[in-house]
Amino acid sequence: MNILVTGANSELAQLTIAILRQRDNTKLYGLVNRSTDNLRNKITYLTLSDLRKLEVEMDIVIHIAAYIPWQDFNADCDKLYESNCKLVSELTNMYERARTILVSSISVYGAQNRISASSCPMPSNAYALSKMCAELIVGQLNSHAIIRLGAFYGENVTSGFVNRIIDQASSGEIILFGSGNRRQYYIDIENVAEVIAKSTEIDSNFSYPLTGLVSYSNKEIADWILEADPSIKLTNKGSDESYSIEVDASKIFEILDFDYIDNLEQYVKAKLRANG
Repeated sequence: MNILVTGANSELAQLTIAILRQRDNTKLYGLVNRSTDNLRNKITYLTLSDLRKLEVEMDIVIHIAAYIPWQDFNADCDKLYESNCKLVSELTNMYERARTILVSSISVYGAQNRISASSCPMPSNAYALSKMCAELIVGQLNSHAIIRLGAFYGENVTSGFVNRIIDQASSGEIILFGSGNRRQYYIDIENVAEVIAKSTEIDSNFSYPLTGLVSYSNKEIADWILEADPSIKLTNKGSDESYSIEVDASKIFEILDFDYIDNLEQYVKAKLRANG
């Protein structure tokens, strides 16, 4: 079986590849954008120009590659199109018979404050629209899975509130904007990789949100840090204009027969102890 993983430099791709490497009779290919950073797993890595010349039929394609303009989700529209739409379209045309797994984003739901497997996408910015474009392309294939990923945390993850506040703690002070009551759902990046790998094993087509099953406020996470190290200073500043979202991601775990276990509190406290 031949499997192609795009965005192979990313931590999520490397964790997914590590799981897939354990399978017998499997040949793995990783699509990279020139850089050779973070390529821990020894598989065949290719640039897009290399891939275009490769005369191998892929049985499974996993789209992890994405461009995210973190500072402004309406910026860099040309790059959003190239990375999030055009690449997906080209690979879909190349491997239209492959089972295709697309790692999309929970942002496609827009400003809805309640999200479940039955919720309709309502993208409200250019980034979300680019991910919706990719979903529409992949959704036309006979065999596909679309994973609308929410906030995640874990080793070598630099984005997101959990990772930022842990980094802040190493300086002796953590900062919360507003009261810290905003709630979010978080999932361990290793669980995300396992969900992606499991999605290659079933025949069902689906488009579901993926988050943890329990929500936590920013203040709860800050309190865990203070409990682990009372010497750390907590500072409240300004206000937090973001809103809490209620997400029911149980359907994706059900269809994959995945026994999800929440370990966010243990992870945060363990990181604090490890950082000394």
